[in-house]
Amino acid sequence: MHVIFGQELEGCPLPKSTHGLQKIVVGPLGFLDLLEMRLGIAPHFPNQLARIAAYRDSLAAASGNSTSRFYSRSFELDPFGSAKIILRWRDELKLAGWKSSIADQPNRLRDLADIDVIFQTTVEGEIDTASRLGRISQALDAEELTGIEQLDLVDPLESFPATWRNVLERLPFSENAWPIPLEPLAKDGSLLREIQARLLGSAEEISTADDSIRIIQGNVISQSAAAAAQALADFESSPSALLIGTRSDLLPVDEALRKLDSPSPGSRAGESAAPISQIVTALLRVHWGSFNPQAWLEFFLCPISPISRQLARKMARAIADTPSRENRKWQESIDQTLESIEDSGAKERLQKQVHEWLSPEEFSETASGSVLSYTCRKLAQWMNKRASGLDAKPEQGHYRSVARAAGDLADLFDRSPEISRDTFDRILAEWLNTTTAAVNASTAQLGAPACVSDPAHVLEPVDHIFWWQPDDPSVRRLPWNVEEKQWLDDNNVVFPDENAVRKTAQQHRLRPILLARKSISLYSCPSVGSENSALPAILIRLLAELGSDNSLAASDLIDTTAVTRMPLPAKRQEWNISRADLLTARESESFSSLNKFIYSPWDWVLTYKARLKSGNVTDLRITDDAATRGGLLHSFVENLLSPEIDSSAAAPGLLETLIQRIFSENSEVNWTSVSEEAVKKWVTDQWTEILGTQAAHYLTPGFEASRSELLYLAKNGIWKLIVQLRDAGIVRVTCEEHISEIPFKDSLLGGFIDLRVENEAGETGVIDLKLGGISGRREELEKGRFLQLAIYGKLVQAKHGHAPHCAYFIFSSGGSLIANSNAFFPGAEVIGSDPGWETCWAEFESLWNQRRAELDQGKLDVTLSSFKPKMSLPHWTHKEPDKYSDFLNLGGWDVGA
Repeated sequence: MHVIFGQELEGCPLPKSTHGLQKIVVGPLGFLDLLEMRLGIAPHFPNQLARIAAYRDSLAAASGNSTSRFYSRSFELDPFGSAKIILRWRDELKLAGWKSSIADQPNRLRDLADIDVIFQTTVEGEIDTASRLGRISQALDAEELTGIEQLDLVDPLESFPATWRNVLERLPFSENAWPIPLEPLAKDGSLLREIQARLLGSAEEISTADDSIRIIQGNVISQSAAAAAQALADFESSPSALLIGTRSDLLPVDEALRKLDSPSPGSRAGESAAPISQIVTALLRVHWGSFNPQAWLEFFLCPISPISRQLARKMARAIADTPSRENRKWQESIDQTLESIEDSGAKERLQKQVHEWLSPEEFSETASGSVLSYTCRKLAQWMNKRASGLDAKPEQGHYRSVARAAGDLADLFDRSPEISRDTFDRILAEWLNTTTAAVNASTAQLGAPACVSDPAHVLEPVDHIFWWQPDDPSVRRLPWNVEEKQWLDDNNVVFPDENAVRKTAQQHRLRPILLARKSISLYSCPSVGSENSALPAILIRLLAELGSDNSLAASDLIDTTAVTRMPLPAKRQEWNISRADLLTARESESFSSLNKFIYSPWDWVLTYKARLKSGNVTDLRITDDAATRGGLLHSFVENLLSPEIDSSAAAPGLLETLIQRIFSENSEVNWTSVSEEAVKKWVTDQWTEILGTQAAHYLTPGFEASRSELLYLAKNGIWKLIVQLRDAGIVRVTCEEHISEIPFKDSLLGGFIDLRVENEAGETGVIDLKLGGISGRREELEKGRFLQLAIYGKLVQAKHGHAPHCAYFIFSSGGSLIANSNAFFPGAEVIGSDPGWETCWAEFESLWNQRRAELDQGKLDVTLSSFKPKMSLPHWTHKEPDKYSDFLNLGGWDVGA
């Protein structure tokens, strides 16, 4: 057998010049597996996550109550992270020939020896590379045959630690078997040949300029990928091209090649089963915190899930609308899904899903390891069951692979009675590193260029090389000080020679350039989320030799051949609609629909008659915006003032779960007599619990500032509102009164009145609550077009038989009540001089008749700001009627857009 072995050759394909039977290229792990198989040694499959956990336990046991160990402070702050680093040191020492039994060791090494005595008693302590090499060495001592006739070492022997050298020296090896060339390989007169000569030590000046070597830099990863894909497409099915890039980094290139209908070289692209590992992390995350809406939303939106898609979509919608759990919308989503299922067996399965997955135990500071373990095992069981029904499809192996990994994760959680959030995050990150590769790998398609993942894999000359995202080699310095190094040298502990390691790493980075015969293209672009935007050393070296002017912009290399141009539809101020069913009256109207009907009739038609709406992706988000904050404070005030909630109301308030306790007959909270200090204290005391019932996302990290701002607005605004009600002599308050089926033209009018108040004389007032926008409300009152108040006035008059006084209450201004009269609210800021809402209602009716007549003729006014919209009543003109429209792009485009 002919074996080619190098420390960076894991996953390297066999060079074309050595194709044949009994020939193989291996890295360290592959070589260990090969030797164990050839020597008849039972294989071991070390689980690095379990090894770190076992070593963490050994660190704790070795420390006891002592704080004098060199790692004590770090271990106290970060047990898992400390264990991971110190275990790496321990493994490096073992590979170098260190034994914990050696006496008189320096302090840190003595501490490591104490840990190792404990660690070696565990199963994980016996499964490491040094132990495997030790068993291989014993088999070679017994003159067992490996069948290896030729062993080519790509790296020098001194770049290996002692235990590796001990094995390699017993095999028929040859060093530097695949060296870098000593002479330039590119053709005479080419720039590539001159660069190769310079890299090999020539002092000649570079004079040639051609495309044999190109450095392509981009600021956007998609542009660089498009440039690379366009160049690679020219070498489809060509054996003379080679692509260098890790499978994870090549995903953008893969996508760009697919857009060109070119074969893919393979990357860690998203297979249909790739999100399996995501569901493990998503479901484990919901165990943390009193409630994390974002974690639940991610769980419900995961494309692979143990709950039905129908239920998941409804639950995601409920979370997005009201970010909390087990409230009315949460339960309604479950009930509606169950009611829609007729099959009794399917309904029973759904009920089981709800019971198993939607009521996890929650933790704040530390979690129970047994609870997390139970969740992992449930998921593993579900994955195996799902895999059994896939009938040998490719995804079947992915499910089973992640199921095994989830079982390993459960075993690790079982080791710890309690797990902190920080430790949990580190464990999960480590677990993902070892799991996602198993489910995300895709294979190269026929006709794609050959692909290798590391420049060290370029073992023989290639005509054309494309190097995606060159990087610097990771050469780690040993952590031992001078005293420790001396002791290790005296006790025959042999580490890899640092100079040899560095030199070999540098030579590996030169291989693609020196082994390219005709051309090499290097593509560099900052990675998404990368904090380091510095160029790798190999590009700095090349640019120093070539000059910065030889760097090309990726955008300049993308084919921009003109395509047939189709102009976008131009904006038109009027549409002619032939479908009469889109223009007829609705059965019922509200303020929001009538506002659209007057100011944006085309928006009214598209929204309510054509029933167009945005997709789920844009809606299902946990946001912190004006609408969310307005709804939050809105409901807060409603429930503070009203001890009873109408069960038929469309939206429950934030204090729904606290109403009976706060406003029972024995409650001390009475808004008619409570002091300012008591009001603000009560709001503060209740704030966290109130948020948890309806807006739990404000309790999660990152929302601290918004949470404090809302609390400030709530405290001050509620007190100012109470003062206004007292000044007006209010004796009765009705919140969120639902008034419906009031005749209006050919429809019925309805809506929810925020606050309807009555004074001792029996007079009625209507208050509409707003978070902000005080300047806009003042303008409405000034110009007499306060349509919302007019509609609410009309509704109250129709139901109760008398005309109410109307006002706005604005929270963001510190708590301001504004109206066009202070006859009912003496403390209100008076805006305008109109005697009441009746005039506004009459003007609205005339505008409605105008719009209705236009629709009856099939004409639809497209009210975009660019048309300088005007109303037949000038003071009703709105400068931005399209400000909140979802259909701006449907309205047409400016010329040249």
